[in-house]
Amino acid sequence: MPPHDTTRLKRLAADQRADELNALFELSNRFRSHFELDGLLSEIIALSCELLDAEAASIALAEPKTGRLYFHVVHGGSGEAIKRIPLESGQGVVGWVVARGQLANIPDTSRDGRFSDRVDRETGYRTRSILGIPMSIGERTIGCLEVINKKGEGAVFDPDDETLGQILTSQAALAVEHVRMQQELVREQRLSTIGAMASTIIHDLRNPMTAIKGYAYLLGEQDPRNKEFVQVIEAESERITGMLREILEFSRGSTSLQVVDADVGAMMDEFFRTLERDLAESPELVVERRVDYRGALPMDTERMRRVLFNLVNNARDAMENRGRLLVGVARDGNDVVFRVEDTGKGMDEDTLGRLFEPFFTRGKKGGFGLGMAIVKNIVQGHGGRVEVESTPGVGTTIRVRLPVGR
Repeated sequence: MPPHDTTRLKRLAADQRADELNALFELSNRFRSHFELDGLLSEIIALSCELLDAEAASIALAEPKTGRLYFHVVHGGSGEAIKRIPLESGQGVVGWVVARGQLANIPDTSRDGRFSDRVDRETGYRTRSILGIPMSIGERTIGCLEVINKKGEGAVFDPDDETLGQILTSQAALAVEHVRMQQELVREQRLSTIGAMASTIIHDLRNPMTAIKGYAYLLGEQDPRNKEFVQVIEAESERITGMLREILEFSRGSTSLQVVDADVGAMMDEFFRTLERDLAESPELVVERRVDYRGALPMDTERMRRVLFNLVNNARDAMENRGRLLVGVARDGNDVVFRVEDTGKGMDEDTLGRLFEPFFTRGKKGGFGLGMAIVKNIVQGHGGRVEVESTPGVGTTIRVRLPVGR
């Protein structure tokens, strides 16, 4: 090869390297400006479609604790239909990419066994080609950027697209990890602050609560007709301190359950008596009781009663204290299912996806945003699970399933 040709190739290689470094620098600056994960992911998706000339794109991330994959952001194509659909390990192109930490360039999905057409069948969208790029930090793969259908008749993603996509995801992965670390730090700081506050309140309430219970006992001793009121005073006092203890325990990452073989019917009867007092000033709220199971169940009665109150209070907020509220319990195979159903405003997909996140609130004026996170913590402590169905403008149904045998 003539010397001048060698010089020209070196110059072209140097120009290409400079372009890549400039691209890295620009991407780093753009991604660093985000402090919320959703905004960052939306920016990555928009850039992916623009730079790679794709019809659609999505990002799936592995949850830090479980490793399970979820689509977090989708642009174009099937849109919201696949957002936050969980993927099993190795499932589909995304699962394959994350499991192996390898790029997948599929020019024709009909000829590749890694492609699953489930979403296409459900949405009517046709996926022709896919470029799946792992989002990795060192040897650890945290997710996958999937770009779909190169624009243009018969066009497919080429090696240049692969290189550009890898430049994009290298910076995207670092940015995602940075935002997650910042969010976790803020979360821990907030939990620490709330825990300290709850601890102080519990300490300061100890003497007043002791005095309230003591005088209530004396009133009951003086006149037996006061005993019903004394029981209410004692129960409500315990309810206050119990809620504070739950917040304190949650902030410390622990849940202490006192599980016994409890009478579900008796627990529900006590719950409804307290609920009647709570709803005394809400005449437009109609409560339907449906207690179809009154047998035994291993559970912490006080904790499960507060789970129900938490769910009911959320339902009341959603209905603005008017409408129909159903609270019930029934046996379903090896589970006992507690059910709270409302006719409120319902929740969209984004709210459903974040429902159990600590400090997440939407449309509520007060509270810390810990209620549903605590509910999930208590239910999982019983070996159970929480199921949520919601339709905007129609209402929400939440089922708490606890196993009969532990």
